[in-house]
Amino acid sequence: QPLRVTLKDYSSSTVPQFFTNIARPDVQVTNISYPHSLIQLIQGNIFHGLPNEDPYAHLATYIEICNTVKIAGVPE
Repeated sequence: QPLRVTLKDYSSSTVPQFFTNIARPDVQVTNISYPHSLIQLIQGNIFHGLPNEDPYAHLATYIEICNTVKIAGVPE
C-alpha cells in the first residue's frame, strides 16, 4: 500500500538548520571598533537572492570573513 502524503509533508522545510541552539557569549567590551578592511569585505559580499546565488555559500563566506578578525574582549 503506498504511503499517504499530506499537505503538511509538502510544506515541511527540508533546509538544513545550521543555526540552532546558539547561545550568545557575554561581551565585556562596550565600545567595539571594526577594521575598515572588514567592513569593505562584508560590503563586497552582498547577497541579492538571485537564482544563481547559493545562500549557504554566501553565509559560509560571511562567517569566514568575520573569523579573520579577532577583537580584544570579545570571545570567539
